[in-house]
Amino acid sequence: MTVPSLAIRLLRRAARPGAILGVASALLVASSCGREPTGMVGAPSQAFLDLGPLFQTTSTGNGGDVKTIRISLYAVNLATSERRLLQTFTYDNNSRDVVQTDNDVTIRISFSLVGGNTAYQVEGGAYGAAGDKLYNVAPIQFTADQAGSGTYTAQGTAVYVGPGADATRITITQRSLSLKPGDTQTLTATAVNNSGATVSSAPLRWQSDNPQVAFFQDDRSGVVTAGTPGTTTLRVSVEGLSNVADAIPVTVAATPVAIVVTQGNGQSATTGTQLQNPIVVRVLSTNNIPVQNATVTFSADKGGSASPATATTDNTGSVQTRWTLGSSSGQQTLTISTPGLAAITATATANLPPIAINIMSITPTQIVTGGTATAVVQVTQSGAPLAGATVTFNSGGATPGFASATATTGSDGRASATFSSNTAGAFNVSVGVTSGGQTVSSAQSTITVVSSSTVTQLTKVSGDGQSVASGHPFSAVVVQALNTAGQPVGGADIEWTAPGVTTTTKTNTNGQASISLTAGAAGTVPVTATVVANRALTVTFLLTVTP
Repeated sequence: MTVPSLAIRLLRRAARPGAILGVASALLVASSCGREPTGMVGAPSQAFLDLGPLFQTTSTGNGGDVKTIRISLYAVNLATSERRLLQTFTYDNNSRDVVQTDNDVTIRISFSLVGGNTAYQVEGGAYGAAGDKLYNVAPIQFTADQAGSGTYTAQGTAVYVGPGADATRITITQRSLSLKPGDTQTLTATAVNNSGATVSSAPLRWQSDNPQVAFFQDDRSGVVTAGTPGTTTLRVSVEGLSNVADAIPVTVAATPVAIVVTQGNGQSATTGTQLQNPIVVRVLSTNNIPVQNATVTFSADKGGSASPATATTDNTGSVQTRWTLGSSSGQQTLTISTPGLAAITATATANLPPIAINIMSITPTQIVTGGTATAVVQVTQSGAPLAGATVTFNSGGATPGFASATATTGSDGRASATFSSNTAGAFNVSVGVTSGGQTVSSAQSTITVVSSSTVTQLTKVSGDGQSVASGHPFSAVVVQALNTAGQPVGGADIEWTAPGVTTTTKTNTNGQASISLTAGAAGTVPVTATVVANRALTVTFLLTVTP
């Protein structure tokens, strides 16, 4: 009976600080003749096999990389414990039965079952280019039942037996490093055994906790290169012996050679206010490498300020501050310095606070010819009343218009002027405030001027709500016509309408007009008065006729 396939899966070495040994699982898969497995028996389900960087083609330093893996398959007589070699499988990096990924190596073999009362063992080793054994894996045993159509997982332990296997302690010669970006340094380490004797053949593995700060081009040599500024830990261990290790700290610090403004230069704002965007500065070393933890000081002129006035660069070499301008208009300067370098500057333009003018009121907004209206304005600067500002008034073509063309604001920022016109019309009047000889803010509104003989109001005087018997006369129904100034308008035509009645009368010098009616049939009698020249002006009286 033949077991079609047996797979041994070896995980690649895990890259973790302080550990060279990795973990691999040996997975034995067997199936034959449709026989069901009898279940999982024996050792736990994890097999450990660390073969270093499998099939690595470049070798440096002491020790050797794994070049060959040999797996031996034995039949074991369960009655006599006699073991018989069935087959030896040899693999290298060109073997078709070896499938490699970034994480593991899977080896597939096939063999024939040899009969009942038999167990099977696999054992193996990993060998260097010279044929020297680097790792040894003790026998892993399984039975024919376990190797049935199901899956069997056994456990084994890989033991490093290569050069330096007797090392018990390793010490890095240099106990700490301080480097600048781009520097290189060769580290050395000494491994000793239990007797204190030097193990010169021990293969070493070098590793950095943070390769961005410092890194080894080759983990077999101790040549470290400084990268970006920062602090990390450099580690070394003996190949195959994760507990035989040492570590030292390394600090990479850049030397400042330049300080530059990267953001916020050339802004403008109102005097006494903070610029919209922060001032951002970078401190750089050679090759534009950022300098971390550099102290940068900011100093503003003309009464301005920076917050913070002193700050420390971050890991990008950057630092920022918020600049509040002083009280003087024009260009202002922020001086920026860091120890060891010449100071630089940033500039900003300070503008005077904005001035605004608003028409607070025009009373009234509609006048008659010859009448007057008063315009009141207020001037503010940054929202606060501005005293002593010169306000100009434009009459929009009215005659005589504003009595004064200019006025000066008081402590409340207000100024006023009187307007009049001899002609009717809608006049667009405007006001403005000047600064430095120029109008910096303006506002406008409309004043309506109507003829004094124009009726703008029609009011009831008397006669509303009367009640008389049929056939009896009502008291006179009286209205009054007024202009926009509330003055009586004489000579205006008033049209009267009532059931069966339509007639027109003129207002007298008091602006009044009336109509007299006699009660007819019982009921409610509406009486409407309308200004003929402006039919939108109308009033209605309600009279009652009793039986």
